[in-house]
Amino acid sequence: LGFGSDILSSYVFAVVACIVFAEALLGSGYIDKASALSLQYFPLFMVSIGVIAMVVSFLFSKFRIKMGKINNLLLEGIYLAVVVCGISTYVVLNYLNIEIFNMPGVGRFGFMPFVAYLIGLLGAVSLAFTSEYMTSCRYKPAQRIASEAENGTVVSLFNGFSIGLKSNGFFLIYIIIIATTSYYFAGLYGIAIAAMGMLSVVGSIMTTNIFTAFSSNTNKICKLSDESDIV
Repeated sequence: LGFGSDILSSYVFAVVACIVFAEALLGSGYIDKASALSLQYFPLFMVSIGVIAMVVSFLFSKFRIKMGKINNLLLEGIYLAVVVCGISTYVVLNYLNIEIFNMPGVGRFGFMPFVAYLIGLLGAVSLAFTSEYMTSCRYKPAQRIASEAENGTVVSLFNGFSIGLKSNGFFLIYIIIIATTSYYFAGLYGIAIAAMGMLSVVGSIMTTNIFTAFSSNTNKICKLSDESDIV
């Protein structure tokens, strides 16, 4: 139960933040009751969209397995979930028809919640790809660690530690860019929306994290047996 609780709690806090910001804007007189209700319903729609995207990603992964194409399977599922979330959220926002003209902190383009949400989605893609680049054996960071492993355990340990610090630096830069740009397009509510965008694919991310160790061990066992490569 504790595994991944930080991600799930962040998702819940983002939903609560969207609802609280909408209520605060209503109390401050920046929006009317109808707009406040739309802003409060919006994160709930996004939660439903995230569940649908997770199901679509799961069905896509099963189809890829049946086709025998398993390379980069989990990451492709996350990318598909991002596309589903983006298209569905655009449709929902057109349905809600939220128009706010005096939102505090918004730039000259006006209140654009979909742009803030899209920034969060792109941030999720950036985080996923950076993690893949830093850890996959197909890219240079992991290949460099493997090539220098013959120099001893300590060298491998410090190489891996340095790559971890670099990846954290990239993630911090991503968060700063996402927060500032989403604030420009939708104010404080935009930051909460961007957080929802980053966490919309939380189902696929949790699945990837939970089953990575299990699938890795299963793959190693199958390599020692006569099972097929697909297994």
